[in-house]
This record gives sequence, structure tokens and C-alpha cells, in this order.
Amino acid sequence: MSEKPIYILNASAIIALQRKGKLTQYIKDKTCLITSRVKEELIEKPKLKLREIKTDKLRKIVEDSVKEIEILVSEGKLVVTSIKYKRFSKLLDEARKTIAIYESRAEHEVKADHTIVVLALQKALEGRKTILVSNDKTINKVVQKLATSKGVKITIKTTNGNIT
Repeated sequence: MSEKPIYILNASAIIALQRKGKLTQYIKDKTCLITSRVKEELIEKPKLKLREIKTDKLRKIVEDSVKEIEILVSEGKLVVTSIKYKRFSKLLDEARKTIAIYESRAEHEVKADHTIVVLALQKALEGRKTILVSNDKTINKVVQKLATSKGVKITIKTTNGNIT
């Protein structure tokens, strides 16, 4: 039996799965990793925005979304994983630069999460079977490009199916 793959989930995929009511089912029986930036985007930032939300209905949707992610993190179903920054600092820079090129932006203006790219590459370079789940086209292109240049295979899935 081959080892179970590691799933790296980007915020875009988590949001899409959550909106369909399929997040908990999707991650069941999988090893799912997120970065601290994904956690911040899905928990901390929405919590800060709650007081600005005017309608009760929207506030409840955001509160429920945050609560679901918090529970999944606390239960260890979404594992917040750190990048080995010292070992992968050059790769972080390369990912940010590549994203900037694809987005036609200056590096400091990059919005896409370069840490998710590096986490996927880190796991693949460690010899783990790695699947990136992301609906972000730029992230997906950058992962494909860097994985190829590093000689590793990363399967990319969107919430609508496979890319590679």
C-alpha cells in the first residue's frame, strides 16, 4: 500500500467547498495542511470584519464559516503547518517573484499566497505524495512551473476537478 498523499489546501478551495457545504466531507480521511496565512485569511481577518457587517444574515454566515474552520483546526482535520523558512527562503522569494510576473505586479503588491506554493513544494521535495487543492489560477500555474523546475510532481486539483 502506498503512503497517503498530503493535501495542501488554499483558501480559495476551502471557501468554495464551504459554500457548497462540502468542506467537512471533502477533508474526511485526508491529511490536510494549511499555512498560517490561510488560517489568518479564513479566521482572523473575517473576525475583524464582523463588526462592520450590517446585516444579521451575512454576519451569521461569516460567523458560521469562521466557527467551522476553527473547529476543523482544533480537531486536527486542518493542520496549520509551518514552512521551514531557513531551508526554503530562496524558494519563498522565487515563488513571490514568479507570482508577481504572472500577476503583472511589483513583488510587494503580490496578493496571492506564496507560502502555500512553498508548503506544497516543501512536502514534495521531502518525498511526500503532494496534492495542492486550489482554485487560484496563478497559484496553480506557479506551482506547476516551480515543481517542474525542481523535478518534483505535485498534483493540482480544483474543487471542480483535476488540473494535472
